[in-house]
Amino acid sequence: MTAARRSLGLIAIATWLLIDSLRTAGPLLLDLAEPTPAPAYLAIAATLVGGALLAWVASLASEFFSHGGTVWFLVSLTAVFRIGLPFLDGAWMIGAGLYVTALAIASVILAARVAMGNGAGPTLMAGTALGAAAAVIEQTMLRTLDAVWRDDIWGWVAIGVVALLAIANGWRCHDLEPAAHTRGWWAYGLFWGLMVYAFANVGYVASQADLRLSFAVALAVVGLLLGARLAASSGAMPGGINIALVTLGAAAIAVMALVPGTAAAVALPAATAISTFAVALVMRTAEGTALRSLGASMAFVALLGLPLLAAEVDRLADLPLRHGLLITTIGLVLMAGASMAAWNPVKPPTAPGVLPRIAVGVLIVAGASWWTHDHYEQERTFSQNFLPTPAVMAWNLHHGVTPSGEAGPGVNAQHVAATLTDNPVDVAMLQEVERGGIAGGGIDMVEYLSGELNLPYLYAGAQTPQSGNAIFTSRPFSDPRSIDLDSADGPDRGAVSLSFMGATYVSTQIGPDDTDLTARARDWLGSVGPTVIGGDRGDTAPGLDATTVSVLLDSGFTLPSAGLPGDGLAATALESEDVRVDFLLGREVELNDFTVLDVLWSDHRPLIASAVTGLTGTISPEAAEESGVDADTTSPEPSADPSASATPADSGASESPNPEASPEDG
Repeated sequence: MTAARRSLGLIAIATWLLIDSLRTAGPLLLDLAEPTPAPAYLAIAATLVGGALLAWVASLASEFFSHGGTVWFLVSLTAVFRIGLPFLDGAWMIGAGLYVTALAIASVILAARVAMGNGAGPTLMAGTALGAAAAVIEQTMLRTLDAVWRDDIWGWVAIGVVALLAIANGWRCHDLEPAAHTRGWWAYGLFWGLMVYAFANVGYVASQADLRLSFAVALAVVGLLLGARLAASSGAMPGGINIALVTLGAAAIAVMALVPGTAAAVALPAATAISTFAVALVMRTAEGTALRSLGASMAFVALLGLPLLAAEVDRLADLPLRHGLLITTIGLVLMAGASMAAWNPVKPPTAPGVLPRIAVGVLIVAGASWWTHDHYEQERTFSQNFLPTPAVMAWNLHHGVTPSGEAGPGVNAQHVAATLTDNPVDVAMLQEVERGGIAGGGIDMVEYLSGELNLPYLYAGAQTPQSGNAIFTSRPFSDPRSIDLDSADGPDRGAVSLSFMGATYVSTQIGPDDTDLTARARDWLGSVGPTVIGGDRGDTAPGLDATTVSVLLDSGFTLPSAGLPGDGLAATALESEDVRVDFLLGREVELNDFTVLDVLWSDHRPLIASAVTGLTGTISPEAAEESGVDADTTSPEPSADPSASATPADSGASESPNPEASPEDG
C-alpha cells in the first residue's frame, strides 16, 4: 500500500479522535465556567497551547526516533486514555478529559505533517473530511450522546472500535516521514473551527436546517464526502474553476450561517465541500525552521477555538458581532485566502484511495439514516382521552450537563429521559435545551428525547439557534408559536408556546430584571384563555422580588396553590434553599399537587403540578372509531369521556384532524 493511502487513514483517525475529544471537553469547560468563566478561559488556553507545545516537543524528539513511530505513540495514547474517562468524575474527569484533548490536538498536528509529506494538501484534506464523516456517523448511531457519557454497551463498543482503528492506522504509518515544514495552518485551523461547529456537527445541521436526525446525518456526511472528493483532485483543477468554486463557497457559508431552514439545508453541503477544497489549495510545503513550525501550530489551535468560543460567549453575554455573522466572516476570510492560492496553484498528485472510501461511506450513512428513521422517527398512535388535568413540568436542563457538585461533570441525557419516563407528565416545558453546542458535548437534546420518549415536540432557539426552549407533550398539539426576545444588555431570550387540550403552555427563560422582555412575552401571549408558563427567571435573590415574576403576577398569573412553603418557586441545585429561580405560573388555571423533584441531572430541579383547566372536549363516534388508541395514558387523572386531540406533530407543528371536535379541545 502506498504511503499516501496509509497517510489518508492516519489523518482520518486522528481527526475522528480530536472531534470526539473536543465534544467531551465542552461539558467539562462549562463546569469550570460556573460561577465565573475565568477558570474555563484559562483551561481552554492551557489545553490549546498545551496541544501545540506537545506536538512541537514530540516533533523535536522524533529527530532521535522515528517520526511515524512518535505519531503512532501519540494517537494510540490518546485512544487508550479515552477508554479510561468513563471511570472518572469530578476534578479527575475534568483534568483527564482536557489532557486527552491536548493529546488529540498534538496527534492531528503531527499526522497532518505526515499527510503533507506523503500526498500534500489533497491527502491531508481528503483524510480530514473522511475522518469527520466517520465521527458524524458514530455520533448519529449513538443518538448524539457521545460514547464517554453513555452507560450502556454501545458506548464501550464505540470507544473500543475507535481505539483499535487508531492503533492499527498509527502502526501502518510508523515508518513514514513528514514534510519538513508546511504553511497554510491558519486555513486549516479556521476549517477545523467551522467543521466542529457546523460541518461535522449533526445537531447543528438538524437545528439549522430544520431536519430530523435521519436527514441531517445524510446532509452532513454527503457534504464531507463530496469535500473529500474535491480535495483529492484539487491539484488538477485549473485556476478559473478554483476561483468560481471558492466564490460559490463564500456564498454558501453565508447562507448556511444566516438563513436557517431550507436555504441552510441546500447551502450546507456546498459550504462543507468547497471549504475542504479551499484548504487543500492553501496547504503547501515550505521552507522554515523549528520555531516557525511552533508558530504554525499555535495559529492552528487559536483559529480552531475561535468559532467555538465565540458561540459560547455569544450565548452567555451577547457578542457585538453575533456568532452567525462571525462564522460568515471566517468563511469569507478562508475563501479569500484560497482565491489567492488558486491563481497560482501547486500541482500535487491526486490523493489515492479516496473513491473506495467514499463508496463505503455512502453505504454506511444510508444504513445509519434508514435505521434512525425506522427506529426513532415513526409516528405514534396516541390515546384519544381528553385530559382535563394535564400533569405539567418546568425544568431547566442546563444544556444537558450535570455539574461536578452533583453527579458530574457529564452529559446525562439518559437520566433526563428516565426522569421524564419515571415521572410521566403531559406537558414538559424545558429550558436551556442544547442542539449541537460544544458546551453540551455536541448532543441534540431535542432529537435524543424525542426518539427515546417518542413524543411530539416544539423547539425554538433563544440564546442562540442551537440553545433554546422546548415543549414535549403526551398527545399531539396545535398552534405552535415562538418569539425572539432580543436583549440589549445581556444574552438573548425567547419563548415557545402551543395549545394542548384547549389551554396554552409556554416555556421561557427570562432574566430577573428584563421588564421589557417580560412585558413583550406577556403581550405576545394575549390575555384570554387558560395559560401555564414554566420557566427560569435566572435570579439569585430570594422570594418574589424578581421583576420577571412580579410582572406576570400583576397581569393575572398565580403561583401553585400547594407545594413548597412560602413563595412556591423552586430552588436551584447549586444555590441556597432560600433562593427560588424556577417557576410554574397559571392564569385561569389552578395548579395543584406542586412538587419539586430531587434529581441530580441539572443545576436546576424539575417542577411538577396538575393543571386544572376546567375544559372539556368531545369527539364524534365515527372519529373515535377511526382513530387508533394507545393504551398508554400519561395523565394521572384522564377523563372517561374521550376526545380527539391534534394530529401528530411534524417537527412540532400540527393541526386538528377532526372538525367535529369541540373547539375547547387542543
